[in-house]
Amino acid sequence: MHKSGYTDEVDILAIAYLLIRTFPGHERDVFYSLRNIPGICEAHPVIGRYNIVAKIKADDFEDLGYVIVDKVNHLEHIDYTETLTATQF
Repeated sequence: MHKSGYTDEVDILAIAYLLIRTFPGHERDVFYSLRNIPGICEAHPVIGRYNIVAKIKADDFEDLGYVIVDKVNHLEHIDYTETLTATQF
């Protein structure tokens, strides 16, 4: 059990939420491309400053960085990303 009180089948050491702004008209392209990247466990279209919020789970922060820098940031049609890394209290 995690300190937060929630349990997972597998203990994940690194979790991040990625806020993604796409170029206009390419929201769906980016959304469907995210589904093919291992480590991205959720993606949701949103309205506002960003177009998509994605949740990434990895074994450690090195793997987390690999998913973000080497996979997500190389997708076409992404204008800007912001990463929020999760922590425990």
